Amino acid sequence: MSNPNWPGSSPQPYGNDPQAPDPNAPQGDPSQQYPQYPQYPQYPQPGAPSTPMYPYGQPGAPSMPMYPYGQPATEPGQTPNPYATPPSQPMYPYGQPADPSQPMPPYGQPGAPSMPMYPYGVPADPSQPMPPYGQPGAPSMPMYPYGQPGGPSMPMYPYGMPGAPSQGFPTMAPAQPKKSHKKLWISLAVVTVLLAASGGGVAFALQQLSAPANAAIQFCANLKSQNYDAAYDMLTAKMQGQYTHQQFSQGSQVLDTAEGQVTGCKPSTSGNAYQYSLGASTATVSAVIDRNTQGSLSGALHLKNENGWKIDAIDTSLLGVNLTSLQTVQGFCAAMISKNYTSAYSYLGSALTSQSSTALFTSATGLWDLVDGPVTACNLTTIATSNTDTATTLGASVTRSTRGAQSGSISLDVEGGSWKISSIDQSLLGTDLAPLDTINQFCGYLKANHLDSAYNLLSSGIKQDISKSQFESLDYFGMPAGVKWTTCQPRLSTYKIQSGEASVDTDLRIAGTYQGIPINQSLALTFFAIQEGTSWKVDGWKAVK
Repeated sequence: MSNPNWPGSSPQPYGNDPQAPDPNAPQGDPSQQYPQYPQYPQYPQPGAPSTPMYPYGQPGAPSMPMYPYGQPATEPGQTPNPYATPPSQPMYPYGQPADPSQPMPPYGQPGAPSMPMYPYGVPADPSQPMPPYGQPGAPSMPMYPYGQPGGPSMPMYPYGMPGAPSQGFPTMAPAQPKKSHKKLWISLAVVTVLLAASGGGVAFALQQLSAPANAAIQFCANLKSQNYDAAYDMLTAKMQGQYTHQQFSQGSQVLDTAEGQVTGCKPSTSGNAYQYSLGASTATVSAVIDRNTQGSLSGALHLKNENGWKIDAIDTSLLGVNLTSLQTVQGFCAAMISKNYTSAYSYLGSALTSQSSTALFTSATGLWDLVDGPVTACNLTTIATSNTDTATTLGASVTRSTRGAQSGSISLDVEGGSWKISSIDQSLLGTDLAPLDTINQFCGYLKANHLDSAYNLLSSGIKQDISKSQFESLDYFGMPAGVKWTTCQPRLSTYKIQSGEASVDTDLRIAGTYQGIPINQSLALTFFAIQEGTSWKVDGWKAVK
């Protein structure tokens, strides 16, 4: 009789098979049998029914039956389970539980030491091909398709040692999450904000959270390319309220002239080069701007999100000068060129206005126009270092049509919240008119017949040579009754001043009636003046040749 479990025998159907083996039939010697594998349609049927082979473990002794999916029905009157082994040798493909009432270990219970379970053992004969899912070897050397198990005293569990039956299926250790590089990118964005590129334009490295930095980059690029219109469009409403488009453009041009054109930008090396919290509406970008003449200037751009990031303030140290102080100088220069001397006077601080009223300043500027010619140009030439938000010193050049270009410095400070000119070199206003003013006063006293006041304007050297009585006599400037000085007018075109000495040719006229004789006589004198202390004095006169 053929054995239906050997290879080549006709396979027997599973289920309610009328030819299924009788579970109560006597069994052979287990040591002389091969394990039986349940037959599935796609795999060959191994082993005789009396000694089934189990692909995932050898059942234990009859006293410890193993049921992979619960206890089969074996009570009288019930239909035997075709997949269940006979009661004397039940088959449990996934291990024998310690107690049938307890949960089954996840990956099977090893068999008794005399018949160990080898789920992944080696075949008996390595030279023979191995069936795809387990071919039984010779009876004395069973074949295990996936490796040779250890000794009976150390059974092998294919997927790790199971816990106690009450613990259920063991859980796999959770996979370690990937390390996030977000913090690294944020750190790079904080440190690397602006990067200079020589030659073809400003290039910057941008990282995560770089929207404000991107605006700073673009603003710097606009300054470098001298695209002042685009730079002005990147100012906030507050900044545009402080500077008109023209004022900003002129101020930027002034900086390019005085400090040199922007050649590049780079990140500041300070610890807080980029200060921005994601979602905030303000940010600060610290940078270094390089200029041809001034060199490297360090400071911060303060930005605000106004439907896009805009420049809301610029540190004085980054530009080298406060932009509002430049606005004051620009306004003063524009007023001088347009001869609006009342407006020019409004830019002067208390240190200057205390020395001259609006009327005197207007008169003086009129004299400068006559002496030196009108102002035709007014430019900043240099910017001093260490300027602050309350004090600034600038170098400037003022050109007059007759005198030409003259250089000097302008200092400004903040008074009442506004920048004012605290001092200005005389050369920028025009020729020093103090000696001329002294001579004008002398002429006024002559015409008013206040000879004592005129005498007080003489230098100490002249007073040693001429007494007051002599000065008031006909030998000098005294006039007989009925005759007086009617004209004393300096020729401004002849006015000269150098090294504490000044001179000007002056036209004088006397008129009146002396003893019934009409008197009308003109003469021209050159008056000289010198500086004594802080005042100018008349130091002599002579006839004009």
